[in-house]
Amino acid sequence: MISACYYENSDLSLPSDDNINANSQMLPASGCSIDSINVKYMLADNSLSFNSPAGHTPTTEAPASKQSNTKQATKAKDRKPTSYIMNRFPVNWRLYSYLIVLVKGFNKPTREFWFHVLACSLLPQNLKEEEWIPVPRETINKEWGKKGEAHRKVDIEGLIQAGLLERDYYSIENGKCYYYTIPSNILMGCMGFYYILEPQIQAIDFYNLMTGKKIEKFKGSKLYDENRHPLPELVSSAIKGMKRHVFHLAQVEAQLAKAQAGIQNKPQLNRKYANDARCFELIARRCRPIGNGLVEYIPIYEHQKYGRITEKEGGLQSCSRAMKKAAFSFPNCYNYDLKSSQMYILKWWFEKANVCTQFIDNYLASDKAEWAKEIGISVDCLKNCMYAKFFGASSTSEYWDYKAGKYKQESFEKAVPHYIWEEARRQLESKNITNEDEVDRLALILLNKFTVFVRPLDLELKKFYKWLVFTYCKGKKRVKNLTGMTFDLEEYQDKGNYPKKNLSTLNRKLTSFFLQGTEAAFIHFLTTEEVQTKYSYEVISNQHDGLVTIGQVSKDAVQEAKEHFGIAYFDLVEKDICSKEEENWWLST
Repeated sequence: MISACYYENSDLSLPSDDNINANSQMLPASGCSIDSINVKYMLADNSLSFNSPAGHTPTTEAPASKQSNTKQATKAKDRKPTSYIMNRFPVNWRLYSYLIVLVKGFNKPTREFWFHVLACSLLPQNLKEEEWIPVPRETINKEWGKKGEAHRKVDIEGLIQAGLLERDYYSIENGKCYYYTIPSNILMGCMGFYYILEPQIQAIDFYNLMTGKKIEKFKGSKLYDENRHPLPELVSSAIKGMKRHVFHLAQVEAQLAKAQAGIQNKPQLNRKYANDARCFELIARRCRPIGNGLVEYIPIYEHQKYGRITEKEGGLQSCSRAMKKAAFSFPNCYNYDLKSSQMYILKWWFEKANVCTQFIDNYLASDKAEWAKEIGISVDCLKNCMYAKFFGASSTSEYWDYKAGKYKQESFEKAVPHYIWEEARRQLESKNITNEDEVDRLALILLNKFTVFVRPLDLELKKFYKWLVFTYCKGKKRVKNLTGMTFDLEEYQDKGNYPKKNLSTLNRKLTSFFLQGTEAAFIHFLTTEEVQTKYSYEVISNQHDGLVTIGQVSKDAVQEAKEHFGIAYFDLVEKDICSKEEENWWLST
């Protein structure tokens, strides 16, 4: 999410000293046998109280938790917020005019705050039926005024009373800020202001919702960072390698028309439709017909800090899989995906660290559906939880309070517990059970089962994190991943030492930096103009862990990439863009 408001602390075991020297060496323990674990799954202590994540009935009253002891140690005080307020979100002039009327009479800070929540609600990663957007108090203070002034400037209560905003509970004890969402009737009202299937779509004007300024033109891809330093050669070459994007215009328009018609029958479709419509609007004005129903446009890419590249304003990278399938269903067009990329990357890094890969090997060789069935969750939920684990997420619903010196219970809002809670909610809703106590109870059972299942991996991840920080990065102030991007270790050091409270965040971010960088580097290599020309194919879309091409990517091209990076495990496979299940879901509208 754009506005992150909770501060995770991993349950990883830490060295006893408060400050750990960055130059010290901590090698993983030898041996890697994994004993089979037979555990009777039992519900956690019934006395524990869990707050359900965003999605329940909002309130305009300050919850009781606001009255709790403010001197009590909180996570929010132990770590600075990493959220920010959006400063750019293009919308067409018709939608902009509609939104401006809604907030007429409110001051500028209030309008900006509301636009931020609305824009975040329509981002691709926030397209659930009832997505709540966290906005920490510190972020509001930083953007619109000092403490004590900001809440008078941003009239949140006025927005709620006007029916333009809904607010979720918060918890001082757990360091949880308020969550906000835009009422569904407002979002539904936005749906009628997109220009889908209208002949004047290529001539429409766009405005930046956050500033109110007209966007005269969309600038091209940037080959430099925010400090105007040139991007690493591999990242720059990947951006240059995508000279155009090609798609089937009529099929995309048909898909959007179908989605638009289904909004009334399937309300949860409206956010997905809004995202697809906006992505289409922003590229339609740049399209040029090339025959056989196909059009092309020059893509605009920007880099991410770990080396991935993102199509600006979404485009054909951030739209739904159903829209992608419509766009790229034409002769000689292929969609490729790195098979089990994160698992194989983690295996490769484990081997570099001399850490046992038995759990990973078993997971890769097994049927994911069987594992998911044994735990009691869906395959998608299992994959989400596993990916979260790879990047350092805790699978517990506790956090370590450094000041209190003990673990404290938390809500289900951290990555793995949240995925499990959402799975429990879906399972019970299919049985017409909506009681949140029952959801919490089932979620705890499923979470316990997943925790037991993943425990062998947890043990090896702890060894890997120690090796990564204290051996691989020993004595370094900065490190680079395979894309050439740089990670600043000094941000987590204090006079050359790593304070305890920084380690869980460092473990998570450093692992993401190297794993994502490895994946991105492999895709970037295949996207360079030199490799495309050599093996006679054209990349027409970057999909982070895959590619869409005109012409087949040969095995020789993939082998060259493997040899270039010394990664034998990667396998680029042709794959359906949209699963049958998702395609049927769209068709059922």
